[in-house]
Amino acid sequence: MKLNKTIIVTLFLLATVLLYMGAAGNITKNTDTAVTLEATSLYSGDTSVLAEDQTYDWNDVGIDVTGAFGIHVVLDYNSVDSNEADDFIFGMQTSIDGTNWDTIPAYEITIPASDYTTTQKQSFGFDVTNFSWVNFGVKSGGTDDTFDYKIAYRLMTYNYSE
Repeated sequence: MKLNKTIIVTLFLLATVLLYMGAAGNITKNTDTAVTLEATSLYSGDTSVLAEDQTYDWNDVGIDVTGAFGIHVVLDYNSVDSNEADDFIFGMQTSIDGTNWDTIPAYEITIPASDYTTTQKQSFGFDVTNFSWVNFGVKSGGTDDTFDYKIAYRLMTYNYSE
């Protein structure tokens, strides 16, 4: 019988807390407007075409993700070359202070070589609750292809209002 009373009291307290939280304010999801981080001339930008050197071209400016629960990334890319032999590789590195960056990407996504005769588009969602800063970069997976590309992102946060 004591167990049942404990459960009832616990449920009552939980319900009271939930009612109080609901009465105190509203929590809504906010998705910022997309921001273009980098783009080559094909995408109306001024970033150089991605070289065929198998090293990351990291963005010069990191993104402060403090308070965000996620980041949505849209990646457009197109092979400049006709042989389409190399993979296109996208990476995300992290930092605690926006100055000292990890040398190994926290996330790396390889998009296999395929028919790049039309512009390709990929969309990714990342959990960034454990990071303070993120940065994005791209590289060619081989030495045959160069790529045009555009990286855009938007942060996902929660708004609280009373």
